[in-house]
Amino acid sequence: MIVSKIFYLQVFKHDYYVNVALAAQQGYKELEASRGEIFLRDFHSENDFRVATNVTLKTLYADPSYLDYPNEIVESLTPLLFDSLDATKQDEERLKQIRQSLPEDIEEEKLDDFLQPKTISELRKDFKDELLAKLSSKIRKRIILVTDASVQLQFNIESFGLPSVVVEGDMIVAYPEKISDEAYVSKLVAPVLEMSVDRLAVILKGENRYVILKKAMDPSLSLKVKELLDSDKKIYKGLGFEDLTYRHYPEKTLAANVIGYKNQEGGQYGLERYFDDMLSGENGVFKAKLDGLGQSLTVGDDTVITPAKDGTDIYLTIDRSIQLMTERLLSKAVTEYNADSGQVIIMKPKTGEILAMANAPSFDLNDYSSALDKSELVLEEEDYMNIERLLKDGKETIWFHEDKERYQKVQLFPVKSEQGREIYFETFTNRVGPAAYLNKAVFDVYEPGSVFKPITMAAALDVDAVTPATIINDDGPIKVDEFTIDNALGEHYGEINMTEVLETSNNIGMAWISQKLGRRLFYSYIKKFGFGKATGLDFYSEPIGKVTSYLGWAESELVTRSFGQGISVTPVQMITSFAAIANDGVLMKPMLINKLNNFDGTHQNIEPEAVSRVVSKKTANTLTAMLTSVIDNGQGASGQIPGYSVAGKTGTAQTYSKGKPLEGPGTTFATFVGFLPASDPEIVILTKIDKPRASQWASSTALPLFKKVAEYLVGYLSISPDR
Repeated sequence: MIVSKIFYLQVFKHDYYVNVALAAQQGYKELEASRGEIFLRDFHSENDFRVATNVTLKTLYADPSYLDYPNEIVESLTPLLFDSLDATKQDEERLKQIRQSLPEDIEEEKLDDFLQPKTISELRKDFKDELLAKLSSKIRKRIILVTDASVQLQFNIESFGLPSVVVEGDMIVAYPEKISDEAYVSKLVAPVLEMSVDRLAVILKGENRYVILKKAMDPSLSLKVKELLDSDKKIYKGLGFEDLTYRHYPEKTLAANVIGYKNQEGGQYGLERYFDDMLSGENGVFKAKLDGLGQSLTVGDDTVITPAKDGTDIYLTIDRSIQLMTERLLSKAVTEYNADSGQVIIMKPKTGEILAMANAPSFDLNDYSSALDKSELVLEEEDYMNIERLLKDGKETIWFHEDKERYQKVQLFPVKSEQGREIYFETFTNRVGPAAYLNKAVFDVYEPGSVFKPITMAAALDVDAVTPATIINDDGPIKVDEFTIDNALGEHYGEINMTEVLETSNNIGMAWISQKLGRRLFYSYIKKFGFGKATGLDFYSEPIGKVTSYLGWAESELVTRSFGQGISVTPVQMITSFAAIANDGVLMKPMLINKLNNFDGTHQNIEPEAVSRVVSKKTANTLTAMLTSVIDNGQGASGQIPGYSVAGKTGTAQTYSKGKPLEGPGTTFATFVGFLPASDPEIVILTKIDKPRASQWASSTALPLFKKVAEYLVGYLSISPDR
């Protein structure tokens, strides 16, 4: 038996005991790398502004075993640490739990007797009581010994029948207050945990040596607390600070959907996710051999230090002032037009550099979790008639139709009693929940509608299928397959040329052009302009839209694609295609990053990249003149800017429900893309308003927003007038 045991220890358990010995002899500490920062540049000052950086904030902790004056500490710390707003939120959660636990048959008028919120004085007293309990708890109530216990280990622990060491889920948990004899429990449990008996006995004593009192303290608050602690070393013995690093976003909401945020799991959304590995850097390692007392031995060759490699700093093409103003104008427009959301992209056509990429609604990067906050939605009795319950894949979603005629709705989340009865509904406080995190300028895939017509016209001009003067006869609806094709408002214009086709956003004219081009040729130009493939922008999982092969197109599908139906695109694809027209027919890769600074001092400048020539310079210039006429003489006339030639096109795209097109306010995606000065384009602007209810038309929503953005840009960038 002795030989067998020795064989087991020396062979089967050899690696385990080597690691135990090394752990006792080696000090090991990971040196955290500093996460790379993200910068925006200001055009006028040429200064770089941090939009993602790192801050070191203090955590206040206590060692209860050292505290001799807990009551005095509570009295002096409470005025500094008590936060009435946080306390009020916690009290709201308490009331919610009470409401859920009340009997189902309780009378409505008696609810207030149970749901009285606490006063600030009461909340302050609760805070003091909780703080005193923390400072007085010299023994830990619960200790997790193993987090991922095997089935065999769980069985072994349960076989002991101990009330103090139990299995909870896949964890082994100890309750020190239930242990009367640590030595006995340690001798019993330590072998199955493969732990030293003496070490386990120390753990099971449950001495509480570390209690967090306040995390991530504001610097001004931590300074006040430090002054307090320094004022009397005797009373405040056992209290101290720990420095912890946090990700901080100085500009709060600015470019939030572009930047994304970092949590404990790493980068989430935006550039924080796409460049997570590059931003993270590599942690370093410190190893030192220890003596018998656990002190580091600094002589000889035993100490090894691997320095941390800090993350890469990222400099964006986005201009801080342009981004700020664009977000303000967009947010105001989304509210004014009572829309679900909106996006604006501003690009330099000659380089592909993106100067702004705005989304509304958005969120605060420093308080990203608040986007998921819910609040009660008070419903009247008649409102319950407008609640819709949908069941898909075994999961129910509930929607409240606030305005059925305008397709306005919010998602509901039932709050149930302990018996399972729905007692009231909550909705996202911001109305959209996690959708606020999404950069829809990149990820929104939608049918573009008439804003796609210049792409069709570009193909026809480039192969000499038409000229601006080519005449067609728009004398009424046309029949294609079993479908009737008509203009948006049912108006008809008789004999009109190709420029007038764009000016009137004429579906009949576009249908004629697509039939003249044919499926294969038209499809080849759609692909040339970058639709149906990723633009190469620095974003994870960039969608490519949907462009099915021409081989499967029916005649009606050929026709509807000419005016932006039956094809789906992203906003960044749409603006990039217009930028190619503004850039003499050369498609540029869109740019968000212009420089990377590495930890070792080296840097990489990102240069503009031409993808391909999609149409000839002659075609681009001809189409630009035609699009300028759309603004001067056509449906885009409200987009005129005195002193400047503007080229652009509106697009009002339908949405669908159960395969049928919807009509009216709240059912369309309104887009405008334009560039100026048309004679020598310096900027391209895309404005998109999703499901506006003030007006369904792009000419009344996206186009006025374009004009406001453009008027700001010509002043800020000092763009010279060309008229």
